[in-house]
Amino acid sequence: MHTPDGTLRAEHVVPALPPALAVERIDFGDARPAGLPRLARSTPVRMGAVVKVVAQYSSAFWRERGPAGAAFSRAGPLQGIHDMPGPDGRPAALLGFAHARTVHPGFDQTVLAQLAQLFGPAAATPDALYARNGSAQRWTSPSRVQRLDDYSLFGHPLCQRPALEDRLHWAATETVTEHAGHIEGALASGERAALAVLAAPSGADEPGIGVIGAGT
Repeated sequence: MHTPDGTLRAEHVVPALPPALAVERIDFGDARPAGLPRLARSTPVRMGAVVKVVAQYSSAFWRERGPAGAAFSRAGPLQGIHDMPGPDGRPAALLGFAHARTVHPGFDQTVLAQLAQLFGPAAATPDALYARNGSAQRWTSPSRVQRLDDYSLFGHPLCQRPALEDRLHWAATETVTEHAGHIEGALASGERAALAVLAAPSGADEPGIGVIGAGT
C-alpha cells in the first residue's frame, strides 16, 4: 500500500469503508477481480446521502409536555427524529436525519419549522443547530452517492468472500446480508473479515494486516 506517509507491506488488507468509496479513493492498480469494481461502484452507501441535524436546547422541554422526542415523517425534511441528550441528560438535543437532496437555501429554517410543528414553539429556537451533509464529505461518500440506490446490492456474495488471492477482506456494513447500513452490520462484517484473516495460511514475506478506514 502506497500512502502519503510511505509504503506499507501487509499480508492482508481490510478496507473498513464502503466499497463505492474504496474503489473511488484507492488505486488498486491492476489487482482487480473480475466484476468487483463495477459492483463496488454501484453499491449504495447507507448513510452517504444523509444529512444529520442536531438541535441543542437548554432543557428537554418536550418531555415535560409528554412527547418522547421521537418522530417519523414523510413530509420532511427530517424523516426520523430522536431524543439525543448528552451525559446526564445535558445538553438536551434532538437528532434528525434528512436526505441530502432536500438541502437548499433556507434548509435550517425549514427544519426549525418542522421541529416546532412536532414539538411546540420552543423547538424553533434552539441554542445551536448543527447540520452535517454526508454526501459532501470526501472521506465519507463517493462523488456519485446520491445516484446509488440499488440496495439489493447490499451483502453481495462478491463482497462477502476474500478477493485478490484471499488477501483482500471487505469490512463494511454494506457488505452484509443482515443489518446492512447499521452498526450491527459493521460489527458483523468486521468479525467476518477478522475470522477470514485468522483462518488464512500465514506468509513469511509480507507479515501484518493493513486496515483502511475512513479518513485514510
